[in-house]
Amino acid sequence: MKPKAANEHEDGLLEYLEDIIGTSKYKEPIDEALVDVERLQEERSVKLNRLRIVEKDKSALEDEKREAEDYLRLKNDCVRAASRLWQFYIWKALLTAEKLEDRMVRALSRIFSQLFEMLQKHFHDKEKAYVVSVLILF
Repeated sequence: MKPKAANEHEDGLLEYLEDIIGTSKYKEPIDEALVDVERLQEERSVKLNRLRIVEKDKSALEDEKREAEDYLRLKNDCVRAASRLWQFYIWKALLTAEKLEDRMVRALSRIFSQLFEMLQKHFHDKEKAYVVSVLILF
C-alpha cells in the first residue's frame, strides 16, 4: 500500500488510517478552509497593492500639502498684522476725537460765557440774560 493516494478516488495508508481514527470527516472542511485562505490571501494581496499605490499618491501630494499649509499660515499672519494695524488706526482716531471733543467743549464754553457776559451787559439782569441765552441755544 502506498503511503498516500495519488488522487482522491484511491486509498493509501494515510487515508486508511484516517478512516480508522475518524479524522477523514475533517478533510472536506479543511479543504474548504484552504480554498477560503487562498481567496483571502488573493484579496489581501490586491488590497496591499492598492494600499501601496495610495501611499505613493499620498506621499506625492505631501509637498503640495505642506506648500498650501505654509501659504495659509503666511496669509493668516498677514491678516493678523493688518488687523493690528487697523486697530492701531482706530485707537489713534479715537484719541484724536477725544482731543477734538475736549477742545470743542472748551471753545464752546468760552463762547457761551462770552455770550452770557454780553447778554448781561445788554440786559443788566442775570436772570433775563440766562433766559435769553437758553432760548438762543434751542
